[in-house]
Amino acid sequence: KGTLLNPFTNSSLEHIVEYRYPQAEENDTEERKAQLAAHAGDVVTLHYQHTFNRTSGREDYGMGIHTATTEQRPDIVLNIRKETGEVVLTYLYDAKYRVINDKKLDRDFEEQDIAEMGVLPGGDYPPTDAINQMHRYRDAIYYSKKHEPYRAKEIIGGYILFPGRGSDEYIRQRYYSASVESVNIGAFPLLPHSDSLLRDHLADILMRFTAADAHVAKAKPQRTLAYVTEEEKAGMMPDDLVMVAVAGSEEKRQWTFDRLWYNIPLDKIADSPWNQAKYLLLYVKGEKFVGNLCKIVRTKHDVWTKEKLEGENYPGTPQHPAYFMIRIRKAKDTDDELQKYQFNVKDIPDRYWGNEYKPFMLVKLSALKKKNK
Repeated sequence: KGTLLNPFTNSSLEHIVEYRYPQAEENDTEERKAQLAAHAGDVVTLHYQHTFNRTSGREDYGMGIHTATTEQRPDIVLNIRKETGEVVLTYLYDAKYRVINDKKLDRDFEEQDIAEMGVLPGGDYPPTDAINQMHRYRDAIYYSKKHEPYRAKEIIGGYILFPGRGSDEYIRQRYYSASVESVNIGAFPLLPHSDSLLRDHLADILMRFTAADAHVAKAKPQRTLAYVTEEEKAGMMPDDLVMVAVAGSEEKRQWTFDRLWYNIPLDKIADSPWNQAKYLLLYVKGEKFVGNLCKIVRTKHDVWTKEKLEGENYPGTPQHPAYFMIRIRKAKDTDDELQKYQFNVKDIPDRYWGNEYKPFMLVKLSALKKKNK
């Protein structure tokens, strides 16, 4: 949607292009047909000079994304909204028109860069402050929906586009290229005849990564890494929340207790304030009272592929490509007072029943009926 604009004549105008994946054609390769089928219903929007501030995110293309403090305006914002609408993947790109390649002339040239240049042949460097800006963008911009007070990090990746020279082989060895793979912050050279690394990156996120979990598997899911308040760190929340979750079977519940990992399909945890929960309570369908309330560890969560889950002798066959793994403590480490009880998971007040597609709900500890073991 929209028309092409000249950024040099109106640098304050936002421009939006919307793209929907086409139907596969008969002469397409089998790989392309499979990719297009996997992206059916997904929508890509490209924003030029989109402004994020405290009130942004309310417009049609805002998608609930905003800042908590000051205004941020990256040059290019790429959103991929998955068909379900539950997941929006966001990538930022900032164009810079200079390089740092002379240790005598450029004060931005850090000692580590100078040392790296002495070892690796060829290749320019983007301005150091530009890389730092991408970290600031990712820290500043949040996602939240109406009636959902929690904020979660929204940006999956942030990248500098700069007029760097050098062969792909040498560029890949530079820190700013390697960091694209490790932390999804980095830089891509972009010149008329030097754009292959950027093209490969775009092909990955737009075509090859067919599921949401493929985007976040290495970066960790941004929306599930919400900031923890000081009160939560100190265990001082006035109403401790319990994640009441379906275990699937007694074997799977026992595996969770033995391994101290609770797994949730990655696409089912998006948009959930799961990180506010202090305890995990697992039940098997049909049960009314269950015990073994476990504390949730605040850190050390992970993302596993289904192959890794199978490799850990998980009962049954995992049905999803990737899982978010929540670390828990042993039930005996729960407060002595709480170890005395079994909790009623059948008669939970209606107000706590949330999205039917999510395998858990968050319930105040005080709202759970209990009885002595």
